[in-house]
Amino acid sequence: MPLIEIAGTSGRDRIRGTRSRGDLRAAKALGFNEVIDTSVEKLTDGVRRITDGYGADIIIDGIGGDVLSEAVKALAPGGSLITLGYSASRKATIDVTSLIVSHSETWLQYFYA
Repeated sequence: MPLIEIAGTSGRDRIRGTRSRGDLRAAKALGFNEVIDTSVEKLTDGVRRITDGYGADIIIDGIGGDVLSEAVKALAPGGSLITLGYSASRKATIDVTSLIVSHSETWLQYFYA
């Protein structure tokens, strides 16, 4: 099931972050309510702007690296971060205090071909 379909069942805003101009247009066509151009705005800043400072209840990341580090900071209190891969980098710096203060969870899932 595509991620947009999973997100669509929540009844909440569906937000996509991307650096690609083509992906900006495609995300809207796929049904994302909001798209953050991360070449202009940090993911965390965009999520906080769109959610009036609350943050995201669920973030699904397939990029890793710096994107994963930013995603942790964009979580709402009690939010969940699901990481499905690391196409950008296997290494990410996560401020553990961000997880503790927000009472957030992280879920790591790796798929092998």
